Amino acid sequence: MASFESIQRRIDLRFALAQKKMDETALSNQGGTEDMMVFLDASRKMATATFSLTEQTRLKHSLTKSIIDAVQ
Repeated sequence: MASFESIQRRIDLRFALAQKKMDETALSNQGGTEDMMVFLDASRKMATATFSLTEQTRLKHSLTKSIIDAVQ
């Protein structure tokens, strides 16, 4: 089973790659149909990466809260 840290590193890496691809696509966009499709794909990947990062942060917060509540 993968550790929490390795999962976090993969999510962080995928987020950074998606952000880089989105930036590159936005800067090289010429306004053509193919460029719009590439940008849409990059936008979807960025949305997925952002969602994964948000859920990972929510999970970490919930686990921490559960541990604190169990100790009290």
